[in-house]
Amino acid sequence: AKPVSMQPLATLEQHTALPQNKECADCGAPAPEWASVNQGVLICIECAGCHRSMGAHISKVKSVTLDSWKPEEVQSFTAKGGNQKVNNDLLRSG
Repeated sequence: AKPVSMQPLATLEQHTALPQNKECADCGAPAPEWASVNQGVLICIECAGCHRSMGAHISKVKSVTLDSWKPEEVQSFTAKGGNQKVNNDLLRSG
């Protein structure tokens, strides 16, 4: 059995593999490897730089593969529904 600390990683990997998460939420670049944890979107490295410059109080950026994620961060991130849902919600709230 996997240690409990490894469980969220599988969930994060599954979430990043979803079709709606295959492109950067901001610019559409393929295979984003960064995330705005509090916004709930996957982003490319270029957009991650833009998000970082806004400050962690607006967009908390982490690497999907290089950074460690707390279980509650993974849960909150995946609960937002992914790039397509977050972008659709933002467009509706306009």
